[in-house]
This record gives sequence, structure tokens and C-alpha cells, in this order.
Amino acid sequence: MNTESDRRLRSPAWAASLLLHALLLVVLLWTVNARTPQGAAEASLREVGIVLRQESRDSVLLETFDEAPLETTQSEQAQDIDLSHALPETGQASPFADLLTKLTAAGPAPSDTRGQSQGQGGGKPRLPIGQARTSVFGVEGTGSRFVYVFDRSISMRGAALRAAKQELLTSLVPLEETHQFQILFFNHRVSAFDLMGGQNRIAFATEQTKRLANDFVTGVTADGSTDRYGALSRALRLRPDVVFFLTDADTPMSPSEMQKIAKLNERTGAMICTIEFGIGPQREKQNFLVQLASQTGGQHGYVDTNLLAR
Repeated sequence: MNTESDRRLRSPAWAASLLLHALLLVVLLWTVNARTPQGAAEASLREVGIVLRQESRDSVLLETFDEAPLETTQSEQAQDIDLSHALPETGQASPFADLLTKLTAAGPAPSDTRGQSQGQGGGKPRLPIGQARTSVFGVEGTGSRFVYVFDRSISMRGAALRAAKQELLTSLVPLEETHQFQILFFNHRVSAFDLMGGQNRIAFATEQTKRLANDFVTGVTADGSTDRYGALSRALRLRPDVVFFLTDADTPMSPSEMQKIAKLNERTGAMICTIEFGIGPQREKQNFLVQLASQTGGQHGYVDTNLLAR
């Protein structure tokens, strides 16, 4: 009986509720539109020609272009990347250290290595670019131009000369085609390994030159007296890096000859490595051969000819 009156009372409440929800919907839509960046919908529809720009306040730091949408991989999402496993451990040499050293050392290399240190490991110093290390009876020299000045006087006959010639030929083995050498055998005059028709030049250490040198050395015999100054001064005029000077010390060079050699070597700067042949133990520790080596930064060695194979 009160049904009609109750319906009229509920109708205004329903209409008011509907109006309130409509107003809330309008406010919500206005808020969403206000927070959406201008042009965002347009950018989301593009499939190609994406340009990403990371900008600072003053300038563009990065700009990339791709033909397809970019996909961010899991590794690219990481904020911090640990590269410690890719770096050499402390004290471990880089695998590129040798290559870097070679590149930075390119160009003319100094021939004087007498000031190089052995290093904490006690090993031999690394060779400069373009140089070689070789030896005669254990006496070492380092450079790119070598002259061998060997005594062939009568005192060297027999086993002494045979051993000397064998050592000389062995010393040529480490030399490469970029290195140079000359051989001077002397008694009272000088016999030179001559490939230049008497022009007194120094030859490159090619395999063919080494074979010719072998023929020359093999044919040398011992005879005559000794003129050390004439042979040594001729060697220095070739401007070598190293002179291997092999002789005995029975009749020493005079003080005036020693002074002339020192004066001549002021311009050349050669390292004179001396190999002394003697019978029995070395008797004199400070002879002219020791002085020559000491004054020029070379090594000195003594060979007891009694111990050479007969």
C-alpha cells in the first residue's frame, strides 16, 4: 500500500548517485589527460626510424639510430657491470705488453747497450729493435754491426786457430739479414773478407754471405809475425758496434798504440770485446786486452789453449 510512495522517495536518491558518479568519471579522465606527455600516443605507433636521444642540460650526449624497435636485453638492464675478471691480476703482464713495447720502440735503435740493467729476474736484457746478441768463447756483444779481428800469426797454429775459426763461424749464426759483419785475420798484415773488390766495406749477413764467409775462414792458415794495431785500427774505421778481438798477450801493444786506438774509437764508440789466448792459467790480470775491454764497455775472456781439442 505504500509501494507508490516509497518508489517516489527512492528516485531522487538514485538520480543523485548517478550524477555523482558521472562527475567523478569526468574528473578522472581530465586528470589522466593532463599527465599524459604531448605526442606520446603518436610516438608509440611508430615502428621504424626510432631516434633515441639522451640529453643533458647543455648538450646531446648520445644519439643513435636504428631501423627497428630497440629491445633491451637483460645484460643492458644491469646497472653495474663487473669487469674485474677481464683485467690481468696484479703483477701479471698484459698480453699486449710486448706488442705495445715494440710499437713504442719503433725507429732507429741505439747501438750502445752497455748501460742496460739485467732486471730483478737476473736474465739477459731485452734486445733493442734491429740488434743481435752473439758471442765468441762466451764473450758476448750486442749490436747490428760486428767486426771479427782474429790473430793468425805463427803462435796461433794448430788447435788454437782451428778452435778460433770454429767459434767465429758459430758466432755468425744468430745474425740476420739486417745485421752486418766483417772478418779480418791478421799477422803482420791484414787479410779481409772482401765482397766489394777491395772497397773495405762491411757485408750484410745473408745466407749467401755466410756461406762465402765460411769458405774464406776455412782457407785461413797461421804464419808470420803480429801487428795488432794495424788490424784493430782498420776494424774501427768500419764504424762497428762490436769488435771481437782475438789474440794472445805475449807481446803487448805499446802505450802509444793504445792511445791511438782510444782516440780513433772516440768517434766510433765501438765496444771492443777481447778474447785472450794463452798457455795454462792466466798470468796477468790487467794486461792490454783487459784494458781495451774495460775502457770500451766490452767483455774480456781468457782461453787456455792446453784445453783445446788437438
